[in-house]
Amino acid sequence: RGHAPDEVDALVGPRHLERSDTVLPVLPRAADDYFRMHVARPATAVTVPAGFAVVVTLAGTGEVSADGAASPLSRGDVLAVPYGAGDWTLRGDVEAVVCRPALAAPEGPS
Repeated sequence: RGHAPDEVDALVGPRHLERSDTVLPVLPRAADDYFRMHVARPATAVTVPAGFAVVVTLAGTGEVSADGAASPLSRGDVLAVPYGAGDWTLRGDVEAVVCRPALAAPEGPS
């Protein structure tokens, strides 16, 4: 099934250019049932709660730290963060996309 133009427009999330110590959504909230994507541009540090994530570094340099260990990141790096890493933090002059699974599994057919 195709989508009407207004349905496609509803899938476009807000554009965030400012630095923030929280992840900012890329997709509209309606997508959370399927997939979550956030942008991280830390002012000082962005802490992400435990859970599987893929971090794609778009620009700059920084580091991801979890449980006392740190890994450097620079433009083009991709990092898989397992749930077992616990809460993790992104620091530096970096811009990254954080991709995570759905908040809850969508209901199947009844």
